[in-house]
Amino acid sequence: MSKGKRLVLLGIDGQDPRITERLLSESKLPNFQRLAQTGGYARLRTTNPAQSPVAWTTLATGVNPGYHGIFDFLSPIPERMSIDLAVMRLRPRPGGAPAFETVRQAEAFWDLTTARDIHTSVIHWPVTFPAEKVSGHLLSGLGTPDIHGRLGNYTYFTTRPLSPGDKAPEKVQKLRRDGCCWAGEIQGPMLAGLTRSRPSMLPFRLQRRGAEEAILHLPNTGEVVLRVGKWSPWLRARFSAGWFRKVSAIFKCLLLQADDRDCSLYASPLEIDPEAPCFDLSWPPDYAPQIARELGPFHTLGMPEDTKGVTDYRFGLDSFLEPCDAVLKEREWMLYRELDLLPQQGVLAAAFDTLDRVQHLFWASEDPAHPIANEAWQAKWGGVIEQYYMRLDAVLGSVLERIGPQTALLAFSDHGFASFRRAVHLNRWLTEQGYMAAQLGADDDSSSLFRAVDWGRTRAYACGFGAIYLNL
Repeated sequence: MSKGKRLVLLGIDGQDPRITERLLSESKLPNFQRLAQTGGYARLRTTNPAQSPVAWTTLATGVNPGYHGIFDFLSPIPERMSIDLAVMRLRPRPGGAPAFETVRQAEAFWDLTTARDIHTSVIHWPVTFPAEKVSGHLLSGLGTPDIHGRLGNYTYFTTRPLSPGDKAPEKVQKLRRDGCCWAGEIQGPMLAGLTRSRPSMLPFRLQRRGAEEAILHLPNTGEVVLRVGKWSPWLRARFSAGWFRKVSAIFKCLLLQADDRDCSLYASPLEIDPEAPCFDLSWPPDYAPQIARELGPFHTLGMPEDTKGVTDYRFGLDSFLEPCDAVLKEREWMLYRELDLLPQQGVLAAAFDTLDRVQHLFWASEDPAHPIANEAWQAKWGGVIEQYYMRLDAVLGSVLERIGPQTALLAFSDHGFASFRRAVHLNRWLTEQGYMAAQLGADDDSSSLFRAVDWGRTRAYACGFGAIYLNL
């Protein structure tokens, strides 16, 4: 590392030290090897709990969760007896668009450098939504919502009856016959009415063309040819949001079936359109539109790699990897662009999170005893994780080529990785042990969250990915 006046921070979500060290020993990560030899290498202890928003915020602030206030992806709201997202805070405004506020309670390093007028750019760093003012550029990362103000839900359109064991029935919409086509509606933001709110809707039609194709008809977009098993290009949808407002969104579709009897279509979450952001996506505000003019439409959702599409059995692993590659290429392009703009004194921090999402779905390749790690699975998918480590090593190599001796470079991760085979229902355990109680006759429905809890007889409850709270 150099003691120069420029600093580049390259964060890789989920980079595991054990895999890194194994690949280093096999000479498969030449650029990480070069960095270790010319600078240094060490294992870091992650935060407690070892979750991305917690660890990334600690990396940004240098303090633990007790100071920066982020303990999980989710947090309880005791005054409402409910759960809210911890990575963004929504404050609805009557009669207007939703408003968001920063959830981090401690100063980040970019606050300090900006206060000293040091050029600072922060690209896709987690928990930076809404976009904060910096003395360079900022593009929000993990925690950036879709146009609904949520972390992003896909929609599965189908003519087929809903399976009794469907894992996400709330994301299923029925396609109906409309002459020679199938018809459906994409749900947009809520419209405020005189008596109640209702969602704005965007109608579409699908016309079958051959055994493996269909034509998608969208208002203001025209005809788009979809092929079974192939992702569409970016599609743009414009919704009325009331009070003469229009909200623009971008999304992609994956045609899953189009035959004589049935049709099934996966629509990705409605992401903020970077050309016309409806929320504070970047700083300065015209930064995201400028990137979109140069690069074209790009993913803006905080977690754009939709693992739920696979775990809900909507599509397979092969269809999952194509969007992952697209996200990785976008991040590379933005990183190199900012490197070219970095002045002689400045800070650039960029985060890559695709490796984390890939490991969530392909970790069986690192765990021979995993239930799905049979010979056929290993033959097809066994090398995927290693390939992404090597791709990120190539990104590091490109960074090393672009920076000079007066630039210090830090490459790091927020946490490692491990196998996940078993889950424990903490609230059921707390109930069995007498710490938590349900209202008599309440429907035991997981979708109801805490509505069935008898708070007068509850002393402790679980919320998020493993935290237990005392009921005060």
